[in-house]
Amino acid sequence: ASRARLFKEYKEVQREKVADPDIQLVCDDTNIFRWTALIKGPSETPYEGGVFQLAFSVPEQYPLQPPQVRFLTKIFHPNVHFKTGEICLDILKNAWSPAWTLQSVCRAIIALMAHPEPDSPLNCDSGFEKKLWPGEGYDVHVVNNLPKNTPPLRIHCASGDDDLGKHTLNVTDDFPWSLRMNYGYTTMFFCRFIWGSRDKAFEVFNKHIAPYCEGPHEKEVGNICYWSVREDGFWIGYAIPPLALEQMQVW
Repeated sequence: ASRARLFKEYKEVQREKVADPDIQLVCDDTNIFRWTALIKGPSETPYEGGVFQLAFSVPEQYPLQPPQVRFLTKIFHPNVHFKTGEICLDILKNAWSPAWTLQSVCRAIIALMAHPEPDSPLNCDSGFEKKLWPGEGYDVHVVNNLPKNTPPLRIHCASGDDDLGKHTLNVTDDFPWSLRMNYGYTTMFFCRFIWGSRDKAFEVFNKHIAPYCEGPHEKEVGNICYWSVREDGFWIGYAIPPLALEQMQVW
């Protein structure tokens, strides 16, 4: 029954390709229980203009049981687990009905992108909800790891709403602050760095940098953005002491 249902949906998908240009649903050539989809980000949202890939794993009990769906494309959304792509959506859990199809599931996910549920009134376990939207936000640390006996590091950090002021950091000094990612994922902080005759300014936190601040969940290190300012440039890692440092900028 599940194969017959999926074959029927496959034929319907072929007919709806032109009618629904925001969704491209494709069945695996060798396994009818594996599908992928490309969906367009809804207009007038932070996702507008983006294309997001989904992976479907359909159980043999389909359509009596819902498919497992996850984002393959990284996305910041309060109802999507950033690391795994798992989606907290009621129709994929206890609100599932055999009337739903893979195509209509894609439409529901697009609707969720346009209208998130930040308070999670969806039937997800509390542990998963906490991972979806960590209340502690992010801690940012700017640390002077420049050579000894050189000029101090002068910095000025700010966002559109908050000016953190000008500070002078001697070697090993740490300038920390805390922030919370806003609902629209537009939170941004930039810093200007002056060291002797060198002068550099760039964004030290935004939605693209945030993933570098998140360690593996099993380590439970929290969301810490550790910026190490060095003679060869600017390195970012997570945790204190920093782990997985990567060079992001040069002087």
